[in-house]
Amino acid sequence: MELVAARKYWSKIDLADGWNNIRIEEDSEQHSTLLTYMGYYRNLIMQQSDRNAPATMVRAMYEMYRDMVFKDLVIYIKDIIIFSDSYDEHIATF
Repeated sequence: MELVAARKYWSKIDLADGWNNIRIEEDSEQHSTLLTYMGYYRNLIMQQSDRNAPATMVRAMYEMYRDMVFKDLVIYIKDIIIFSDSYDEHIATF
């Protein structure tokens, strides 16, 4: 296996609000209910402050990029780091 540090091209994708694209299971929606002066508000998607939001996000990213992890990219909490040997290969990864 080639060392990641030996790769010539690197890019970072920041998925700061990526968990806002993950739907909460219907059985768990009741646990996301908030009371405001305008009434009750129930989240249908994960929020940054949800207990397992970062772990769920990382797990979803690992599932999506299963074949590429540690070969062409590394996933860490909310970042994806892509590395390649050539510029053309790097662009093709995106």
